[in-house]
Parts: sequence; structure tokens; C-alpha cells
Amino acid sequence: MFATIALIVIMLAGLVALRQPSTLQAIAAPAPLPYLSVEPAMNQLTAVNETFTVSIVAHNINASSQLVGIEFRLSYDPGLLQIVAVNNGSFLEPFAGAPNQGVFYLGPYYGTNYVMRGGFIAPDTNGIWHAPFPSGSGTFATIQFKAKYQPVGSENAGCDLTLFATKLVDNATQLIPHNVVGGHYSIGPFFSVEPSKYHASFINETFSVNIDVHYVTASSQLVGFEFRLRYDPALLKIINVTAGSFLEPFAGAPNQGVFYLGPYYGTNYVMRGGFIAPDPDAIWHAPFPSGNGTVATITFKVIFEPPAGETAECDLTLFSTRLVDNAVQIIANDAISGHFEIAVPTLIGDLNFDGIVDIFDALVLANAFGSSPGDPHWNILADINHDGTVDIYDAILLANHFGETG
Repeated sequence: MFATIALIVIMLAGLVALRQPSTLQAIAAPAPLPYLSVEPAMNQLTAVNETFTVSIVAHNINASSQLVGIEFRLSYDPGLLQIVAVNNGSFLEPFAGAPNQGVFYLGPYYGTNYVMRGGFIAPDTNGIWHAPFPSGSGTFATIQFKAKYQPVGSENAGCDLTLFATKLVDNATQLIPHNVVGGHYSIGPFFSVEPSKYHASFINETFSVNIDVHYVTASSQLVGFEFRLRYDPALLKIINVTAGSFLEPFAGAPNQGVFYLGPYYGTNYVMRGGFIAPDPDAIWHAPFPSGNGTVATITFKVIFEPPAGETAECDLTLFSTRLVDNAVQIIANDAISGHFEIAVPTLIGDLNFDGIVDIFDALVLANAFGSSPGDPHWNILADINHDGTVDIYDAILLANHFGETG
């Protein structure tokens, strides 16, 4: 593999040399946008009174933005969670020394379903901030939660941990553009769409998502599942729904295998279910399902392509989810949905969508060189001419656009 990568890079360098002037000017890729995130993104508990801690982390902070303050609000479900403690992170501290006057923290302040926290570097006695300014990534705050309620039946078993009203502020008291990435909390088993995000780059592209279940315990005596997955039929068409293997190892004699329901199609969703068939006397037998696994796989085809440089997107939303026990009671219904987007790159060969065709794109292509769909190192983005193989034609296309920027 390393020899292949080296060969492709050398080949691309040669092709670029043939088409570039003798003096090449380096073009810097645009800096990534700063963002605040909840980490870890997934937080799973099994019982009331258990605790977990999330960090609010700042990423991609550039010293040139002269950041001096951060503020956020984090929403949660107060019926499920109680905040135990809010503590300061250390991200701002190394940049707050003399002649700056340390870090001043605001809050925490509590709303009905959120906590608010802020902090800023105090300037010198003349109101002037001094370099070095914050850069890189680091933790601004940590929040410890405790599970206060164990849902029963069809009650909501989880909640999003959503960052909102966030502010990154510079030394001119101007907002710094940034993104946010939230998190999720769940108690007990839950469904998820995997991968949680899929990025397509051209029409007729196909991709699959798994509907997985997590943290199932044998003591819950799970025997069946059901879900609906909503999507945008103007963007996507379902071409196949297949059964996962999660229930199969627990369905042997004297149980009578797994019986699948559907798929059934609504105008903008698909419904799928399945259950372990009991013995002829309608009795289920141990061992019952436990652990994590896939209950279904859904393959989509992209049927819409936006104009170059634009994005079309939709959520892949799990709803009406049910995990059912052998007493026909719902034991969990929490779910984490997914997201689909299609963005046709404005630059041919910009495989990582950073606005420049460069060595990073060449390495993406090199890693997938020689592959076709189904191969372990297949990467659909590297198939630039969409002929089902990453080969010399794709390498030449990338080389012909090497160094171009959007």
C-alpha cells in the first residue's frame, strides 16, 4: 500500500510538472472554521443516579482572530437529568497572564432546561488585551450530570445536549463566525443510524446506512423491534432494505427463528420490524439478545444533484422506534438519527472539500487507487470520472486541476 501511495504521488508530481509553470506559487488552503462541541458526543447510562461529565471544547481557534471571550448555553431534558457541577476548563488560562489580568468567569446561570456559562480574558488596567491570543483547541467548561429518572414503557429515554446562543468574541467585541456540534444522552438501549452522516458528490450515487441497536441487556428479555426512518424522497430513493443479524443468534430452537415485517413504505419514510418467533407454546427461551448490533440495512440512491457549489440535504430521522420484550411491553424507544447531504464540488479533484486541489486530495486518491465498489479501500469520492474504478484516469483528472482553488 505504501509503495502504491508513493508511486501515485510521484506520478501526480510528474503530471503536475508537465502542466505547471517552472515557478510554482504555493496557495494556502482556507483555515477551518472554529467550532464548539460537546464531548463525548454520546453519553450512555444504565441506571438512575449514575453520573457522566461532558466537556465544552473549543476547536480550530486561530490567534489571528484575537479571541478573548466564550459564552454558551447547553440545553437538556430536566425530567431526565440533573446538573451536579459546572467547572472551568483551562483553555483560556495560558493566554491570560500579565499584563492581562487572568480569566473572569460568568455563571453558571440556569434556565428551565439549560445552563449558561461564559468567560473572558481580563485586559490590562488600560483595557488593552495583549498577545499571545488563544489558539488551537481546548476545554472551556465541564458539566457533570446525574440521571434522575428511569423511563418506563414508551416514555422518552434520552435527550439531545444542544449547544445554542454560543458566542466567540474578539478583542473588538465582535462575534467570530463558528459552528457548533451537540451531543446526546440516553439511559438504557437505543437505536442509531450508522454512519450518522453521509456526504454524496454526484447523482445516482448509492450508499447504505445501518439501523443499529445499542446496550441491550439480556435481563430486558428483548424479542422484537420496530422503527421508521424518514428521508426526503426528492433527494433519495430506497433501492433495498435487508435484515440485520442482531436477533439471529438468539432465535434458535426451541425458539423458531426470526420473523421480519416489511419493509412498508410511506410517502417519505420506510418502516421495518422483526421479532423472534417463540416455541409452539408461545414461550420464548433464553438466551435473550444482548449487546449491540444491526437490525436492518437500508440502501439509498441519490436522485437529485444541486448546482455545483451548492448543497442539498435532509435528515435521516428515526421515529416510532420500539424495542419490545417478551411480555409485549416497550422497553426502549430512544433513537439517534442521521443526516445526508450532497454537494457537488466546484473543483474537480477537491476530494476533501477544503477549497484547493492539493497533496491531501492526491493522498485520498492514492489510498483508494485500484479499488472498485466492495473493496476495503474503496472511496467513491476518488472515482472522479464515476466509472466504478479508481485508476489512472482519475489520477490524470486530479493532476490536471492540481493547485486550483475555489
